[in-house]
Amino acid sequence: AKTDDIGLLPQPLNPKYKTALVQFYVPSQPFGGSDKSASGHRYDSLPIANGMIASGMSCQLLHYVPSEHDTFFKVLEGFDAIIVRCNPGQINAGG
Repeated sequence: AKTDDIGLLPQPLNPKYKTALVQFYVPSQPFGGSDKSASGHRYDSLPIANGMIASGMSCQLLHYVPSEHDTFFKVLEGFDAIIVRCNPGQINAGG
């Protein structure tokens, strides 16, 4: 998934919790889906992540890509909490 994290606050050095904010990436659509901005992230992803970071948690912005399913779920094992932000129409669009 081609994205940029411009505007994301620096991650805390010693986070209270390690979290991930998951988005669904549709390779066939511009920016990864109709719910994404030019950064490749949902419009609300950076504010949500920054709120978590400001609260002392780390927050990694991740994209679920169907062709990387097994690797994706291995990566998720390293987090304390996961927030999923997905427009249901994007799941169908991604196959």
